[in-house]
Amino acid sequence: MTPRRKRLPDAGRAALQLTAPTALSERFVAAQRERFQAVAEHAYFTRFGAEATPAQMRKALLGFYPLIEAFPRWMGTVLSRIDAGERPRAAEARDWYVRNITVEERHREWWIDCGIPLGLSPDDFTRHRPPAAMEAHQHFLFHVVHEGSVAEAAAALNYAVEGATGQWARRMRTAARARFQALGLRFDDRALRWVDAHAGYDDAHPAEALEVVKIFATDEASMAQAAEAAVRSLEYYAMALDEALRA
Repeated sequence: MTPRRKRLPDAGRAALQLTAPTALSERFVAAQRERFQAVAEHAYFTRFGAEATPAQMRKALLGFYPLIEAFPRWMGTVLSRIDAGERPRAAEARDWYVRNITVEERHREWWIDCGIPLGLSPDDFTRHRPPAAMEAHQHFLFHVVHEGSVAEAAAALNYAVEGATGQWARRMRTAARARFQALGLRFDDRALRWVDAHAGYDDAHPAEALEVVKIFATDEASMAQAAEAAVRSLEYYAMALDEALRA
């Protein structure tokens, strides 16, 4: 088992009270485990330290930027759909989203800083239109956040995307530095603070996201729908990574 990492002091993550696994939540985790690992251990990350090219790095940074930029807004949309008095612990879920949105609002600038060693400017990010295979994930997340249930949105956005991202970021913390050095790219810690921050999140965050799913998916049908949303989100995520490798 991977040792738990100390949470970053500035992470701002509000811990939910975690409850014991249920038959429904265990089914949820099992349903998307394979897709989750397919993203966390995608070839883009496992080969990065030895094989990544500047073109692949640029394509990934630019292609995922719209998702990074929209992420706090999407979380705000989920927050706006939660009535604190709707059900037990809904207020707790609202508070968790409020605190997480504060963190996510910083990440756009940090992502842009990742492009400095590759010669990318802020305008390059804002003017770029991702290829269809990368944009598809963003369209799906927009749809599920606005049209799906709160449980589906939390599953697709927070458990699937943030959970898998936290895992691959741990690998990239050292792989990115090694590859930049091998390619002779000039960089400093500013260019990698997005990766460092996400690598520093401990295992509590996906558990907290799962807790939000449990709060809003209280029967077999709603939990199955949440699992389906997480699976589809991860499938699109993997498809976007496949596209980044084709640079």
